[in-house]
Amino acid sequence: MKKKKRWFYRSLFSYLPIFLIVISVLFVIFITVLSENAKDSTLKANEAISVQIAQSVDNMLKTIDKVAINHIMTDGAVANFYNSNGVYSIYSANQILNSIISGLPEVESIYLVRFSDDLVLSNNKFLDLQSFADRNFIESRRNSEEIMYWSGKRNYTNPLHPYAKEVVTLARKVPLTGISKGLFVVNIRVAAISDMVSHMSNSNVNRIDLKDRRGEVIYSNAKSGADTLKGSDKYLSHSTLSYTGWSIESGINKEFSTGLFSDFPLLWAVLGLFTIVAGSLLIIHVTLINYKPIESIIGRINEKILPANSELLGKSGLDEMHYISLAIERLLQNENEYESKQKENQAIIRKHLFVELLEGVQYFHMNECQRDLNRIGINWSFRFLSLLVLEIDKYADFCSNYSAKDQYLMKFVLLNVVQEMADSQGINSWAEYVDSSRLGIMVFVNTCEHSGQAEDLILSVCTNALSWANKNLNFTFTIGFGGVTNQAEAIPRLYKNVTETLQYKSVLGRSRVITRKDLPEQSRSDIFHYVQMARSTARSYRFGEANWEQSYLDLMEMLKKHLLGMEDIKKVLQYLLSYLDREMNELPESLQDRWKESASHELHYFLAHFELLEEFKENAMLVLQSTYHLVLSQRECSQNHDLVQDVKRYIESNFSNPDLSLNQLSNEFKLSNRYLSKLFKDSFGEKFIDYLVKLRVERAKQLLLDTNEPVQNVAVKVGYLHPFSFIRVFKKIAGTTPGDFRR
Repeated sequence: MKKKKRWFYRSLFSYLPIFLIVISVLFVIFITVLSENAKDSTLKANEAISVQIAQSVDNMLKTIDKVAINHIMTDGAVANFYNSNGVYSIYSANQILNSIISGLPEVESIYLVRFSDDLVLSNNKFLDLQSFADRNFIESRRNSEEIMYWSGKRNYTNPLHPYAKEVVTLARKVPLTGISKGLFVVNIRVAAISDMVSHMSNSNVNRIDLKDRRGEVIYSNAKSGADTLKGSDKYLSHSTLSYTGWSIESGINKEFSTGLFSDFPLLWAVLGLFTIVAGSLLIIHVTLINYKPIESIIGRINEKILPANSELLGKSGLDEMHYISLAIERLLQNENEYESKQKENQAIIRKHLFVELLEGVQYFHMNECQRDLNRIGINWSFRFLSLLVLEIDKYADFCSNYSAKDQYLMKFVLLNVVQEMADSQGINSWAEYVDSSRLGIMVFVNTCEHSGQAEDLILSVCTNALSWANKNLNFTFTIGFGGVTNQAEAIPRLYKNVTETLQYKSVLGRSRVITRKDLPEQSRSDIFHYVQMARSTARSYRFGEANWEQSYLDLMEMLKKHLLGMEDIKKVLQYLLSYLDREMNELPESLQDRWKESASHELHYFLAHFELLEEFKENAMLVLQSTYHLVLSQRECSQNHDLVQDVKRYIESNFSNPDLSLNQLSNEFKLSNRYLSKLFKDSFGEKFIDYLVKLRVERAKQLLLDTNEPVQNVAVKVGYLHPFSFIRVFKKIAGTTPGDFRR
């Protein structure tokens, strides 16, 4: 029986009028509000640009002024120029000016004026004030009481160039306080300011005028022949530069502001009408398309779902949704039946119970275990029980080498192979994946008389599984063996044992069976000694000592020899990388950048992804050697490399001398204190005194650990006559007192 399209027309005439009314109202509101909002938004954006430009110009000029102040206050060469008439003072000051100009590309020129003899020093040239092209500006500032002055735009002729350039000028009296001895004058190119402002604004949209304190234009992006902005313009904003007192007046070009909305009413009216018509047609079209599945569903319902209720089809007042409602009720019934069956799914129950047994959530007596597990198909009769955990090695590589589907297949194969090998030895087993990379296996042995035989039998199955995997799979796994018991209540303890054995895979190796017998008798929880070795290794590495490699290898060997767990190993290696980062931060910036961008990143990646300590050791060694040779080559390229090494060796040989100081070193090597200090800092990244203190503390640590010497004797042997001074310095560097360190 063909039904009328009642639901189609009901849907169509329910939504179409609402759409027409709502869209019409919204369109009217949209037209009314959009214009003013657009204008307000444009004005706000313009004001923000104006403020940003003002801040940027202020920051540029402040930076230049700070450089000038810094040289006036701290630079000896600049001070000597104003206080001395010697040729050397002129030469030194000229060098300073050149260095300032090279670091500030926006500066056109810098010149110094000395009032005592009217001498002007500018860009590798000095001349008398009377013959200097900028004499008028200097004379105007000479008798002014202002300490600092920013000029407006003016023309300046550089003695080295035949033509004038537009500049703004900073003039500061020298010194900053007291009687003026001269001027420090910096000429900044107006072109540099103009370039910066033009890059921050759009000349087609924004109108920008930068004016000095007198209102004269320094920069304007107005087109040729256009007037500057007037205060009465509607879209005008005004910002004052807090530092120079200059001002920025900005607004919107009339061509842009008028063109944006000139055709607005007609254009948007046409678009709105088109939208309404298109939306109406689209609603009709979509409603028709959406109704077709309803027709199909109703046909299927009439055909299959409600054949027994066909008499309802002839009743009046019923529409298509009635039949859909009946179908939904039937589907809900099916869903309830499906959920009921899912709750009884044995696979879910098996895994859930397996995990509960491992974690000790439920503690069973033997009879309770047999009853509950026999109910879900697990043969729980055993004389001895054991727990294994099979962990897939290099799981990250496993995931990258196989798709999700292939990973599932490989895990399924692995589970079945282990169970088949156990069955071949007359052993019952129950295996479930406890996480993505670990397969838990409970093994039930009934054929052995005592636990030793059961353990040997289980280990033989593990060995066979490993051998099969090496021949047939492209990945390996490691098996942790938790021991043998005859009590179900011991399962959580066995699981804890297995988890602990797998912690030592990093030092014992993978693709093997790890038992409790392979572990150290007592775990070494104190890692302080290894941390000290890591710190010493990092320090030797930074100073380019030849023994850093052996120190690194000794640390790795100690970690492996003492069988530390993965958690402790990662702690020690984290300390090592932290000390390396800290030490390398003391080197010149170029080497710091190379370390941070390459070496440090790679080392931290190795730390996060290694499984075996040997892997980390080899990979990290390659990175450290590469960076070490880079640092060494840069140091050897220095002209003072041999001298610095001689100084370092002298310090290491005489650090126990209480009189060792920078003055003594300067006398020994015939160098000035200042030069020697700078040379040491550039080469090793730290001051001489800091290096000496750390060296003494490191030697003191060795004496405290290796000898029974009193603290007073140790202090004398490392160069401290007074024990209190030694204790204070030791605590500052090591974080503890010498006595506590020894204990």
